[in-house]
Amino acid sequence: MLLLQHWIYSKYVRLEFSATSPAYLQGTLDGFLMKRMREDGRYFPRRFILDKSTICYFVENKTPKAVIKLTDANISLSPGKLGKESSLQIDHLTNGSTRHVYVYHNDGNVICEWYYAFLAGKAAIDEVRSQILSFKEIDI
Repeated sequence: MLLLQHWIYSKYVRLEFSATSPAYLQGTLDGFLMKRMREDGRYFPRRFILDKSTICYFVENKTPKAVIKLTDANISLSPGKLGKESSLQIDHLTNGSTRHVYVYHNDGNVICEWYYAFLAGKAAIDEVRSQILSFKEIDI
């Protein structure tokens, strides 16, 4: 029954099967998420932009505070770690060490969109890589 509810929701609310698919299914998204600060654990709104190869966030100025390559990053839903029901953990490599970015949003649908957009972006990168590899095999 739960699977049927998800399918109905994705078809009629998120319009995932329509002719024009949502931006998050194409691996792009732009919006605000609440980011946890490293020092004191408080949350502040940050603008995040996800394109097909990177995710970056901005503090106040027009230059990004951090640019994270999707090839170097992983994402997971993490309601248990943050104590927030709709939250994400983004792990990425920086200078040889792993950094964790914790974000949440009050609307669970927004977090799901970010999660799906991230996975769609990684899938697009993997698809390009496999096409390049198959192209190199043909040339040999």
